[in-house]
Amino acid sequence: MIADERVHGIRVRVKNIQVDSTTIFDEIFATLNVSYARFNTWYVGEVHINASLLVPNARRDGFEDTEAWSKLRLDLSKAICAGLAKRAYDLSKDRQKSIEKIEKDVAALTSKTEKYALKGEDSDERYRLLSSNATLKAKISAALEGALPDTQLRFKAQLSALEVAKKRLSKGPESDQAENRKQVVEQVLEQVLLTLQAYLDPELFTTVKRALKAKVK
Repeated sequence: MIADERVHGIRVRVKNIQVDSTTIFDEIFATLNVSYARFNTWYVGEVHINASLLVPNARRDGFEDTEAWSKLRLDLSKAICAGLAKRAYDLSKDRQKSIEKIEKDVAALTSKTEKYALKGEDSDERYRLLSSNATLKAKISAALEGALPDTQLRFKAQLSALEVAKKRLSKGPESDQAENRKQVVEQVLEQVLLTLQAYLDPELFTTVKRALKAKVK
């Protein structure tokens, strides 16, 4: 079945002894298409093999390269991996469309939020934007469950964008100017401290740095 990022794929066992980790099935998926190797991590399972014809190698990380193993590997590719890979590929495409739609919706909402924030006026539009923001957050949070790591990163990036947009809804032009002034002061202070550090001994520099930072808070 489809698994989450904590599952590591399909394993092979011979007489209840595990052979390698999941690399064998990574390679079998890759025989269908190089990019399909990643789909092994979408599933969890074990394949138990009768060792009468197959011989695990000395390292137990694979099998001796015999005709029997070549035939079985092909059979596993057709009987198991082909169907699983197609299912995973189709789901991956659906998820891609889903996240692209979410990214488009978030971009549209943040654009509207920015236009509203620049006006700095309170209106029903603010509450509509906040409501849309909360709805999108809930939708993304639900989609995060079971998503693969790379997809999770994209979803989390959208959550961060929505959080920034939410904060912008509580700021007007005056607060923006105050925030800009604060950032300029902090940047100037950092430059001053870098210059002072070259001329003061460490103990005195620490004292001066602490005093200056307390002044600009």
